[in-house]
Amino acid sequence: MANVIIQSVILFLVVGLKYGCIKLVRMNPGIISGFEQSEDPGQRGRDKVWVNLLLRYMCIANIVTIIGCSVGIVSGLQVIFCLFLLLPDFVALLFVYGNRKTAEKD
Repeated sequence: MANVIIQSVILFLVVGLKYGCIKLVRMNPGIISGFEQSEDPGQRGRDKVWVNLLLRYMCIANIVTIIGCSVGIVSGLQVIFCLFLLLPDFVALLFVYGNRKTAEKD
């Protein structure tokens, strides 16, 4: 029982921290290094599109983390819990950087 409580607390701390970072970047995207420092207005527009894509994928990763970790907690498999705690963010970042050229063309 204590294991379930500890895992739930860890899950809510991680999800809350990621949600806080997403909100912080939405309010002030300038905290991302190099964002909107270009002289070209077209490049600044592409930067905004890329940041919106990043935030969208990070929100999806946050939802996948909640669902996957909940399944890991309910099933009692700590491996599933740990994998879903770490992997969705890395996969989201890979998708964002993989789609960067697509976002810049729009």
